[in-house]
Amino acid sequence: MRDVFLLLSKALIIALAFAAIGLLANQASEDPLPLAYIPPKEIVLEGVRVPLINEKEAVKLLKDPETVFVDSRSFPEYARSHVKGAVCLPPDDVAQRFPTVEPLVPIESRVILYCHGPECDMAEKVAAFLGQIGYRRLMIMSSGFPAWEKANYPVEGVREKGGDSEDLREGTTEEEARLSESPQQMSAYNMARVIRQDYDHSGQNTTTLFQRRD
Repeated sequence: MRDVFLLLSKALIIALAFAAIGLLANQASEDPLPLAYIPPKEIVLEGVRVPLINEKEAVKLLKDPETVFVDSRSFPEYARSHVKGAVCLPPDDVAQRFPTVEPLVPIESRVILYCHGPECDMAEKVAAFLGQIGYRRLMIMSSGFPAWEKANYPVEGVREKGGDSEDLREGTTEEEARLSESPQQMSAYNMARVIRQDYDHSGQNTTTLFQRRD
C-alpha cells in the first residue's frame, strides 16, 4: 500500500512539474494562449464585423430610432414573447421570408439580432444573410432573449396560460395575435406592426416604418 502511495505521489509531482513548465513556456511565447476562455467581442460574417453585445448594452439602443431588433427564433416563440418592437426573421427560408420584413428593416439601420443565447446560432445565420445582401450595421445580442426577459426589459407578444393565448402582453392586439398563429401569415403580422400605430398626444397619426417604442 505504501509503495502505491509513493508511486502516486511521484506521478503527481511529475505532472505538476510539467504543468508549471507548460505555463511558463506559454507566458514566454510571443502570442500566449489565455488561461481561461474569453468570449470574442465580435465575429466576421460575409466580410462584415459584427459586434457581440449583451442585454445591458442592447437595451440602451431600444428607443434609438435608427435601431431595429430582429428576433431569429421560431415564429411561435416570437409570437409568444419578444423584445418590444422586434420583427421576426428566422433562418429557415430566410431569403424567401425577408421581403415580408424588408420595409421594417431599412438597410441603413442598426440591426440587433438575437435568439436563445450563446449556444444558439440562429441569429448568426440571419446576420450572415443580411451581410450578404448589403447590411453593414449588424450586432448580435449573444446573451439571447432569455437574458433580456430575466432582466425584465420591455417585451410584447402573447403569453400563453393553460394552453390558451388569452393574456396579451403590452403592444399586441387580438388581431395581431390571431395573425401570428401561423408562420405562413408572418407577412401579415409584420405589416400589421407597421400599420398599427398609436396617435401621439396631439392626435396626429404617427404611422412610420418603425414600431414605436415609447
